[in-house]
Amino acid sequence: MNLKEVKMKKLLSVVLTAAMIASLAACGGSNTTQTTAAATTAAPAETQAAATEAPATEAPATEAAAQHEDIILTIGTGDTGGAMYPIGSTIAKIVNDNIPYIKMNVETTGGSVDNARGTSTNELDLGLCGGDVAYNAQNGSGSFEGNKFDGMSALCAYSVSTAIFFGTEASGTDSVANLKGKRLSFGMTGSSTAVALAAQLPMAGIELSDLTPQYISVAESAEGMQNGNTDAYFGLGTMPQAALLELANNTPCCFFSYPEDVLGQIVEEYPYYFKTTLPAQTFNGMDEDLSTFGVKGVVLVSNEMEDEVVYEICKQIWGHMDDMYAGHNSLKVMTDDFVAQDLPIGLHPGAKKFWDEQGLTD
Repeated sequence: MNLKEVKMKKLLSVVLTAAMIASLAACGGSNTTQTTAAATTAAPAETQAAATEAPATEAPATEAAAQHEDIILTIGTGDTGGAMYPIGSTIAKIVNDNIPYIKMNVETTGGSVDNARGTSTNELDLGLCGGDVAYNAQNGSGSFEGNKFDGMSALCAYSVSTAIFFGTEASGTDSVANLKGKRLSFGMTGSSTAVALAAQLPMAGIELSDLTPQYISVAESAEGMQNGNTDAYFGLGTMPQAALLELANNTPCCFFSYPEDVLGQIVEEYPYYFKTTLPAQTFNGMDEDLSTFGVKGVVLVSNEMEDEVVYEICKQIWGHMDDMYAGHNSLKVMTDDFVAQDLPIGLHPGAKKFWDEQGLTD
């Protein structure tokens, strides 16, 4: 029932009440007097409700809530030891606290690849994803060769995923060149990190067959390095990650990246990567800036989601950036020239409308 129908129904109720009062007054009698008194006290309350019904000044969120049935959404993140989970939880809390008709749940997944597939097939409503995976999924390239997942679009960019190698001092792993023969972990099978590493190592003259790969999570990698079961770790994610911070605080580590010539090949080969620098002291014991490469992380949204719902989610995220920044330090890159520009895939129409109105698109 829309707002106009609600008002008409309440007005009709007032008219009927008044008619009943007149009829009872005409009949007289003690019982009539009691009934008339009750009816007389009821009428002003109804009249007041009709009179105070908010006209054109009703708050947008309340108006939207009146037009929508409750919606349950799910946002895909990553494993709990990484950055995706707290970032997704922050987004969900902002939505749940500020959009009355939406309940957003947070789901742990295998990461970017799962989230790209899930949002494209509408198994997930939203998902956090590395820009490299989003680009390849939508275009059917890279690890998605011949198998497009183009049922999703971008809501916004939220962070920069940065590449870094960790090696334990005990294993003597302090450069890409001496990874051969080492036990290297780099994320779950099919994760954006694993996909990226498999494509890039040959540029440095190393094949996966030259080392012992370990397809385990960030948290398991950190634990393995502390226990001596893993020699090195390659990460491409939002830094710093909680599990890696703990690792660096408890285990002497080396921090390294690809040589400069290989970095040049990587950013030339892949349009979604760019050179960047990870600042010194990002991790305990990291005494110098690290030259590496990065990629934008994007919030994906299913193309099946209504434009006005996507618009409202964008509005609430942008309107609560202090809460976003408090949720994870990496989100501080979400500035005017970052959130909706140079994205690896196109914006959802609802998102584009909002960011266009803010003057923040390319």
